[in-house]
Amino acid sequence: MRKIIYSNPEKVPARGIAPSSDLEQAAWRDFINTSFESTTARDNLKKYNFNDPELRGSSPLMSTTYANMNPDKPGSLPNGHILAPREEMEIILEEDANYFSGIYSDFGLALVTPYDNWDPDDDGKKPNDFVTRNLYEQLQAHEIELTDGGILIPLSVLGRPQENSESAYGLLFKLQDLSSQELKDQIRPLAEYGWTQGWTRDEGLARACRNDRGWDRGDRNLDISGSGGRVVWAGVVDAPRNLVQGHSDEKWKSALEAEGLPKAYDLAKARLDNN
Repeated sequence: MRKIIYSNPEKVPARGIAPSSDLEQAAWRDFINTSFESTTARDNLKKYNFNDPELRGSSPLMSTTYANMNPDKPGSLPNGHILAPREEMEIILEEDANYFSGIYSDFGLALVTPYDNWDPDDDGKKPNDFVTRNLYEQLQAHEIELTDGGILIPLSVLGRPQENSESAYGLLFKLQDLSSQELKDQIRPLAEYGWTQGWTRDEGLARACRNDRGWDRGDRNLDISGSGGRVVWAGVVDAPRNLVQGHSDEKWKSALEAEGLPKAYDLAKARLDNN
């Protein structure tokens, strides 16, 4: 599986969990209230918990809204980084196999068919069908077809959800304004990845997340957010000057820890040592 490659020796790769301090509760509520009109859409987005150092909560709808608050920087979280795609989460697990113990984080949408007949209340409403069909139409406009077994759409290629009264969630997923080739490079067949047995679907649309069970693409509740949810980001940060010059010492580790990136230390050091 292809990994994201960082080639600039003056930058170090970093990944982490978004802190509550990056997003003020009042600012988030004001943003939701001014950006969306329907009560349904607002309620589905106001599910973050700000009472702990780590921002608690995760759903595909919330994460793609959070990453697209600034219209001038689509896909960028307030810290300037992106929602971590699966490849980045795999790197995290190479460094810390227990990183996701007791938590989960959404990283994509698993689309298997261009329709979704899931009817949880047996009332014929099929809450995901309209959302699924609309997303598939957007993909077709870029000549992106469903491969056998479906595709993984990273949350990092999605823009701010679009309000729509026909959606059961009050919202529709929206592809970012990227070229067809850029989207094709990042939207990959589900078959390219391993998934935890028993936590998959063979029809429609489901969220793709990492949790303490493993790699899950079986949850069709696109709006549910639990206390174990976290927003995981990925990006690059400036390498301390002494490291760029080849002097690896405790000052670098202290600098990274001061930036809230202790989990990036060992991986970043190894990569720079190999440059």
